[in-house]
Amino acid sequence: MTRATYSLYSELLMTRATYSLYSELLMTRVATRLLAHKIQSPQQREALQALTVLEACMNNCGKRFHSEAAKFRFLNELIKVLSPKFLGQWSGAEVKLRVTEVLYSWTLWLKEEPKIQEAYRMLKKQGLVKKDPKLPDTIVMPPPSQRAEDSVFNQEDKAKLLATLLKSSSPEDLQTANRLIKNTIKEQKAERVSRRVSTLEEVASRTRQLRELLRQHCLTGPSTHHTDHLKALYESCDRLRPNLFRLASDTVDDDEALAQILQANDELTLVVNMYKDMMGGRESNRMRGGGGEGSINNGRLEPITVYDQNGVHVSLHFAKDPPPGHPNVAVVIVSTVNTSSLPVKDILFQAAVPKTMTVKLQPSSGNDLPSYNPLLPPAALSQILLLSNPHRRKVRLRYKLTLVHGDGEQSLSEMGEVEDFPDWVSWMGL
Repeated sequence: MTRATYSLYSELLMTRATYSLYSELLMTRVATRLLAHKIQSPQQREALQALTVLEACMNNCGKRFHSEAAKFRFLNELIKVLSPKFLGQWSGAEVKLRVTEVLYSWTLWLKEEPKIQEAYRMLKKQGLVKKDPKLPDTIVMPPPSQRAEDSVFNQEDKAKLLATLLKSSSPEDLQTANRLIKNTIKEQKAERVSRRVSTLEEVASRTRQLRELLRQHCLTGPSTHHTDHLKALYESCDRLRPNLFRLASDTVDDDEALAQILQANDELTLVVNMYKDMMGGRESNRMRGGGGEGSINNGRLEPITVYDQNGVHVSLHFAKDPPPGHPNVAVVIVSTVNTSSLPVKDILFQAAVPKTMTVKLQPSSGNDLPSYNPLLPPAALSQILLLSNPHRRKVRLRYKLTLVHGDGEQSLSEMGEVEDFPDWVSWMGL
């Protein structure tokens, strides 16, 4: 086979591969895994060919492929080719350059993908990328299409079509409008689920990485490279915390998903506070750091302490933004922290409000807290409280807290009332 024939054959195979992937959108995750494996090949020719296929797929396989390639799961596999801790010592210079060019080009054309921007910034911070490469014309991708690939209409077209159908007196048109509304709701729900899964995967990955690096830091001692990597990873984790809270606000109608989000928030907050403790930068207020509420955009609103005895601290933290589509609903995080030497079990927080208001407690992230370990931040639980106040009255909340403190089964039942809530208008920004 001549060089020209081989080149044409490779191009045909590449074209066929990209259109095959496009027709099987559900296989994008498998495709990126396969490409990552080939890009890490010790044979330079195979790795370069896989990178060329990757570029072709990014150009031709649409937004779904972009989203999969922009996940840390795939980006980390590309970073391994550059990192001397993984495959960097064996990867060829040409392969490293191509990987750098690919990542840099994505930062230019996929600005709406924050993980790509963050991954490339981290490479520069660690010194794995000294300066931005000069891109050849063949590698720069065209901007993604403004029209969604899996929809015949964009949002403006849908709105116009729906308005026309609803004005019609034809039963067929009204049925079509009904189907269009249902499909739109399904699309929005699927998008929320996809965003939630992606965010939780990212949080789990970053939490695991930071915890492992902290463990290595304890074993091997500080080093400049290690400390810089830790700081970059900590900053990445810290930026994820507001995302989790916004996600919780969007998921108030799904108890199981909400429990997963709160659990992820607690684990992320724990490892972030471990970093602050280890690096000597933890805030002096231990309750605010360990209560899992650090992910909340509190604004000017100070938390209210509900209970603080025997090392058990329960406080209310006020979110700045209401859940989407519910402007008259306030979000409060009930945070329970244990700083005592005894475990706390069967924690139950109940709440009631005047008849002009409505309160709903979402499931807590747990019911038990272990005893306090001086080497770690205090264990914490989080629970979302939704408060509706359509008449904008002064908020009063009666609560009942029950728990079992210590192995001696010391039961506690505490009742009380909280009146010093923020003014509703200023709280909700009305």
